[in-house]
Amino acid sequence: MEEKVSTVKTETPSALANAGNSIDFNKLTQLSDSDIPKSTRRGGGNSVKSVSVVNTEKFGCRFTLSNLLLSELGEPKALQIVADGNTLIIGKMIPGATKSFSFSSGKGKNIIYKRALVDYITKKFSLDFSENTSLSFRDITIIRQKHNDKECIFAKIKMAD
Repeated sequence: MEEKVSTVKTETPSALANAGNSIDFNKLTQLSDSDIPKSTRRGGGNSVKSVSVVNTEKFGCRFTLSNLLLSELGEPKALQIVADGNTLIIGKMIPGATKSFSFSSGKGKNIIYKRALVDYITKKFSLDFSENTSLSFRDITIIRQKHNDKECIFAKIKMAD
């Protein structure tokens, strides 16, 4: 089983303050309840901010977040996930999002066991699993943004070029 890894992008705190790193909540594509069934589980990380998507018949489907990424998101108990162009945005509370996913923690990873979520991400970003069982993404920017006088923390994950 080979794993394909995208390039790592590091953002400085001053770079994160740039206007280009804000999120326009009116342009997000939300997952609907029909896309994703209700029940999920929870999982945990390593020393790199990353997410992985596993999509196999034999080993199942899951969406995995590293511990470092979950820590930078404020260690929520559940996450909301939306699409914005070629990026996936995850956070504890995303304005306008209605669906949350809990996850399983263990062995250094935080895992959402949800085939419908993996199928949605695979289709939305045209991910190719023909030669790999998993794909990892490390081009992640952490965004801190005020919304209705509350600070929201998001991870913006580049999923495609």
